[in-house]
Parts: sequence; structure tokens; C-alpha cells
Amino acid sequence: MTSSASCDSAVPTHLSPLLTWVESLESQQAEPVGVSQLHPDVFAVPSRLDILHQVEMWQRSYKRILRQHQGGVVHGPRGPTSYYYMLPMKVRVMGLKVALSSKLAQDYLYVVDSLDLPTPDPHLKTVNVIPAIGLNVHSLLKHEAVLLTLDTVRLLERKLLWHDSRYTPLYPFKLPYSDLP
Repeated sequence: MTSSASCDSAVPTHLSPLLTWVESLESQQAEPVGVSQLHPDVFAVPSRLDILHQVEMWQRSYKRILRQHQGGVVHGPRGPTSYYYMLPMKVRVMGLKVALSSKLAQDYLYVVDSLDLPTPDPHLKTVNVIPAIGLNVHSLLKHEAVLLTLDTVRLLERKLLWHDSRYTPLYPFKLPYSDLP
């Protein structure tokens, strides 16, 4: 072990950061590179299967709605009623935290220093690379193991903890009345 990475965000005094190994993909027998601290408000959230189910169903219906916009017949049948809804951002963020926490609890979340592979590994059958911003609950649940770089862990912690501390809506609506506060 050569290094230790600490949480960038402040950890509440009643909680302690989680420790996880930082590994390297340089070789199969490589020793861990160091230890990283994970924020407990992101990676130690209690399991909420109802939240995971809500977010998963919303993501499936959202994908289905995006595929259905292909045009129509003039004066044709109106079709089925749209059941489109927008899941609140706080619920989507909580779903991502629960999914990350469950992967870590099951020892299927690995933190690596970088994604540089020295040579192609013949034992790797399929690897899906998803940008940190595009990470979603469906992708986390679909795959057995998840590799995150240290930079990705810090980005996820910063973005997900921001949603806990915000007090204003993401898309504030504007009223036509100027006398309201």
C-alpha cells in the first residue's frame, strides 16, 4: 500500500467513512495500491427495495416512451393513454445511492486507480464502459460487478451529496405575478 485517499466532503460526526481497497488493473496478481475512504451518505445507505423498484420501473417506462415517438397516421386512432410521469429527482438520487451501497455490501464494487489495461485479458468476455454522468440504477443492477475509478467515486460523492443539501428545485417555475415573494 502506498497511498490513502480521504473523503472530499465532510462526514457527519455520528458516521464514519467506509474504507475500501484501491486496486490496480496492471496485472492479475497486483497488490492493492492503497485505501480509499468512501462517504457513508453515498455508500452506506440502508437498503430500500421499494426505491430501487420505483426507479427501475421508471427507467424502463422512460425508455419505452422514447422508442414510441415514430410518427402516426393522420386521423387514425389516438392509441392508448400515456402513463408518462417524471420521478422526483430526490427519489432517483436515493435509488442510485441504494444501488451503490448494495454493490459495496455484496463486495461487487471495486475501486481502481485507473482503467488502463496493459494487454487485453482473454478471460474478459464483456466490458461495458459507462461515463460517470450516465451511471444509472438499471446499469448497476444489470451487471454483477462494478469498477469505479477514484475520480469517479469523488465525482459521484460530490454530485449525490449536493442533492442532499439543495433547498431549491432544479427547474424553478416562474409565476407571472411579480408581487409574490
